Amino acid sequence: MSTPTPVTLVGATGLTGSAALAHLLKTTSHAFDITTLARKAIPVQPASNAQTRYTHTLVSDLFDAPKEQVAQAGGIYISCLGTTRATAGSFAAQEKLDLGLNTDLAKRAKADGAEVVRTIHMVQLLSWPKLDLGLIAADRSSSSSRRAARRAAASSPTPR
Repeated sequence: MSTPTPVTLVGATGLTGSAALAHLLKTTSHAFDITTLARKAIPVQPASNAQTRYTHTLVSDLFDAPKEQVAQAGGIYISCLGTTRATAGSFAAQEKLDLGLNTDLAKRAKADGAEVVRTIHMVQLLSWPKLDLGLIAADRSSSSSRRAARRAAASSPTPR
């Protein structure tokens, strides 16, 4: 019985985010503690793994989200936020969300202690059926190992 990997998923009501959430909930090989942040409600969906937990948090304005904790320390942060110029109304409005908000949220997730930060776009949606989220969990472990190796290298004397 392993500890569920904490995952924060932003943008779970869109096409890409809903596919990501469905995949996380259908994964039986690994348990997740999933928190979604969205402006709209998401219908309750059962998890295939009995240890997987799912919490949905309604946020009235995602642009306020970077002011609060968005990720769990040691967890995985995934953003599926994205829009089109037509939906946003202008290129500047699209850039504000696609670049500005995603950047602010990713920085906040890192500040909160997330070990893995990923942004997933529509093009990557095609790879979801092949994506093993256990690899993301392993990536989380390997990033800890890489950090430990860098710390050890930085603290050891430099050969002359």
